[in-house]
Amino acid sequence: MPDTTTGDRREPGGRWWAGRGVVLATALAVALALWPASPGAARPSVPEVVAETLDTVVEASRLERAGEPVRRSEVIEGPLRFSGVGIRGEGPAPQLRVRTHDVDEGWSPWVEVEILDEYEGPDPDSAEARRASRAAGGDAWTTEAIWTGEATHAQVEVVRGSLDDLEVTLIDAMGYSESLLSRLGRAARSLMPEPEPADAASRPSVIRRSEWGADESWRRGSPSHANVRFGVLHHTATTNDYSRAQAAGQVRNIYYWHTRGNGWNDIGYNFLVDRFGRIYEGRAGGMERGVVGAHAAGWNTGSVGVAVLGNYNSAAPSSDALDATARLLAWQYRVHGIDPDPSARVHVNGHRIRTLEGHRNLRSSYIEESNDASFARDCPGANLYAQMPGLRRAIASSAGPIASLADPGAWIPVTGDFDRDGRDSAGWFRQGRWRLSDATGPLGGSEVVSFSFGRAGDLPVVGDFDGDGRDTAGVFRDGTWYLSDSMPPSGAAEQTFTFGRAGDLPVVGDFNGDGRDTVGVVRQGTWHLRHRPGGGSADERFTFGRAGDQPVVGNWDGVRVPLLRADGIGVRRGSQWLLRDTPGGGSADRVFRYGRAGDLAVVGDWEGLSLGGVVNRLRDGVGVVRGDTWHLRSSGGSGAADRTLRFGP
Repeated sequence: MPDTTTGDRREPGGRWWAGRGVVLATALAVALALWPASPGAARPSVPEVVAETLDTVVEASRLERAGEPVRRSEVIEGPLRFSGVGIRGEGPAPQLRVRTHDVDEGWSPWVEVEILDEYEGPDPDSAEARRASRAAGGDAWTTEAIWTGEATHAQVEVVRGSLDDLEVTLIDAMGYSESLLSRLGRAARSLMPEPEPADAASRPSVIRRSEWGADESWRRGSPSHANVRFGVLHHTATTNDYSRAQAAGQVRNIYYWHTRGNGWNDIGYNFLVDRFGRIYEGRAGGMERGVVGAHAAGWNTGSVGVAVLGNYNSAAPSSDALDATARLLAWQYRVHGIDPDPSARVHVNGHRIRTLEGHRNLRSSYIEESNDASFARDCPGANLYAQMPGLRRAIASSAGPIASLADPGAWIPVTGDFDRDGRDSAGWFRQGRWRLSDATGPLGGSEVVSFSFGRAGDLPVVGDFDGDGRDTAGVFRDGTWYLSDSMPPSGAAEQTFTFGRAGDLPVVGDFNGDGRDTVGVVRQGTWHLRHRPGGGSADERFTFGRAGDQPVVGNWDGVRVPLLRADGIGVRRGSQWLLRDTPGGGSADRVFRYGRAGDLAVVGDWEGLSLGGVVNRLRDGVGVVRGDTWHLRSSGGSGAADRTLRFGP
């Protein structure tokens, strides 16, 4: 393959098209675009990614800059028009700069290229990391994927290193090397779909892998999953000067280099965001399933990695990109039950980190601040990093009061005594579908009872609404309650009424001690409780807790005196529980920590006690649900779980 320019060269795409030829080509392309595809056939809307690797880079000159030796290559003529560059080498990693040439724009400025270090890629102890290491060799290194726009030539400069053994890969992720006919036909079909705008309180619009053109044959292995506890923000260290049509090409360019250049199983990031505010699905395996990525080595498991396309050392992020990133992370917080409070922290790898961190903090083993100028420029770039406090506030505002409970697509844990045995059982609710563990077997047993009651967007409630000693199902929908008196429900709700409004969090309990559960709502820390199911004014109104807390109801002290002793109330804030033995404002009677921030709280009588055939529920315990694992204590207080079980949706 040629390494230097050699005069005129006919460009890919065929410049011999002229006059009538161009008209004919355009007509044929449009006809092909509009021609109906055969049934079941998928017409491609994105180009195939092609690449060429140049094994030899010829040195053209040597110079010295600031006392450092610099070696510059000859101009490399691309065997194809390309949109990206990736470089591999062996031995100590040098400093690298690259520039590229376009026939219309001329030479670009020299751009410093980032080389992947030990803080990037798969987790070190993973099978993916071992596979990538074997493929790369002992002392091999690779650069980040470099975005060039449409280019025909490249030149490489090495500081404190050699050009020997460099491999330069030229990547065409935009179809620049396609024939003119093919390019026109694809353009007529529309290169990139525009996502529909989405409400910030629901799942944002995401451009799927199939839509941005992921070649699934490049993936290796099977996705791994973990309970997500925090987010990591990145930039891609590429150009900020890209068009709307080129944004998906950048994603394809990164995907190609992560899999083919670095040898990873898939693209490293879970999601990517462009400067126009569009969100792209990254690593495959399910956008709501906590896929383990390869974006922050040692910190991938339990994190969601979001990369904003661009270099934010040299530019400020757009407001569209920031807004989309906040919406995306708020949705992920809701799905995975992450505490959205801007000050919330979790314990990971022996460090107490924020629930949203910049990659630079994790790259330095969580150094909070540093005066090192090179550290200040680390990912996600100085200008994007400066926006993180505002991002955390925007996420908290968008995520709403209780992260996972506010998302219509999330599985929500429920508990109740569904068979009058005095012991609560575990269950799940999602979009009107209930899945309860077998109440006659061990808590969380393998057998389940499944039924439908409610619909997408509802919040589940459980209680003994008719006083017969058996808990039944209900749903809360924008201020309207639908309660069933049978289990499983036999059809329509036996009780339907309005109490509360959209955005409230429903609570159920025996709020006046008459042995029958009734309803209430919590609104920004203010509780509105009824003493009997039905609409009307609140019988009690008080403030306990604050916005963002998860309200809970239970019999904390074991005292159950009919008509005299009501259930207690409480809130969970991060990992802290604050409980009152009776409804009302004031100080908490019990304050303790149990579980982790991001867990979902559950309450129930996990032991149960029956005397002479009469059920006596003496004390409710607390619990947290983390992924599909339930950690339950038989009383309210700190300490180890009395029982741990796995029961997933």
